[in-house]
Amino acid sequence: MIGPSGVRARPHPWWTPVRLLLAAAVVASLVTVLRSVPCATGDDAAWWDPPRDQTLLCANDLPRDYVDLGLAEGVLPLADEGGRHQPSDLSAPVATLAWGTAAVARTLRGGDTAGRDDVPLETLSERPDVRGEALAYTALATLLQLLAFWLVVALVARVVRREEAAERSVLGGGRGPLVPSRLWWLAAPPVLVVGGLAGWSMVPVALAVAGFVAWRSRRPVLAGVLCGVALASAGLALAVLVALVAVVLRVAGAVATRVLASTFVTWIVLTTAAFVLTGGESSAALTQALTAGRGPRTTWGLLAAVGVSPEPGRVGLLSAVGWLLVLVLVVGLGQVRRWSIDPAALVVVSLAGLVTVSTVDLPAQGLWLLPFVVLAHRGPTAVRDIGLWQLAEVLAHLTGAWQAAGATVAIDGSDPLAVVGLLLRLAATWWIAWRVVRASTRDDRPARLPADQPVVS
Repeated sequence: MIGPSGVRARPHPWWTPVRLLLAAAVVASLVTVLRSVPCATGDDAAWWDPPRDQTLLCANDLPRDYVDLGLAEGVLPLADEGGRHQPSDLSAPVATLAWGTAAVARTLRGGDTAGRDDVPLETLSERPDVRGEALAYTALATLLQLLAFWLVVALVARVVRREEAAERSVLGGGRGPLVPSRLWWLAAPPVLVVGGLAGWSMVPVALAVAGFVAWRSRRPVLAGVLCGVALASAGLALAVLVALVAVVLRVAGAVATRVLASTFVTWIVLTTAAFVLTGGESSAALTQALTAGRGPRTTWGLLAAVGVSPEPGRVGLLSAVGWLLVLVLVVGLGQVRRWSIDPAALVVVSLAGLVTVSTVDLPAQGLWLLPFVVLAHRGPTAVRDIGLWQLAEVLAHLTGAWQAAGATVAIDGSDPLAVVGLLLRLAATWWIAWRVVRASTRDDRPARLPADQPVVS
């Protein structure tokens, strides 16, 4: 199943490669869900008991957000409730999805929002009926994200197999493996099993990947709409937009240009509508990112640990400048004429740069990077490289959880293990980005076609 197929090999009539990978993804998803069951059950469920949730690797924003963001009271997405609820860091599309999911959960549980707005949030979060609704909300949100994850696996698997088959036809090779080995890392990623789905991150990832695959398949309008919705849903989707700009500047292809235009139009329409409908509250996430200061599990938190501690407002400004520099760097990288860089590799470099200069903790950065790493890293060491990077991500997740729980804090308040974990994560992120770029620009491979002239099997 992993090695190359012989000339007389006959594939199974039902177990196609994509179905095999989806089966592995379902198993990994079941393990992820089953691992979180003890976190949600019992009178002392860890989900509602920080920092014990971090100690038991149960941290999940979804059940607490059900109360903290006003979902239990049916508050409209991003509505201003006079400071009763925490400022939402959700984008308008994701907040709308969360609101709809919460409404379905309340309907299933027979919940009633009447009178809840007069109850203190601490009391409301301890009511059995509200906790039951929060469990239903978390279950529905997890199911939606697992569906998005399976969609990502199917899309990436089809693209990778199609492109590798095209390369073998050019090189005159054999049939190759039934399932390219690196795809198994995507189907059963350790970062998913260990870290779980603690928020709504997988939905924007699926939108960005689907948009990128549609671009590869010469469907510019569909690609632009998907990328635009992804960009309106999560700032990290900007990485795909950067790759588009780099390709347009280099080859001026009609397809890439139309994708870029469609992306901008979709993003502008969505952000304008959200700003008008919410009375400006949709910009709260951006404002919070610029003014919240440094997160403990960020590069800025690492600098603070070694004595470099800029003011919160200045940190936001420096982060914005860093994002701009990353965009310029990646666009410039795409213009190097002696290289034929896969646009997926440009997305990986963009993501690596964006998560490096971010002011907020991004526990889902591994889920953002993984599909594009698998798409771009076609070198002979891809399986080993992705495995080592995933190991570093898991170790960094563990040290981050221990830091949040205070388990590794020394008497003087320092946390050397957390610093080591953060350094490991940064180093591993840039190392896999370097390996992807190196594999994408090897001279002994057939030249890749521009993204707007994809190989068609």
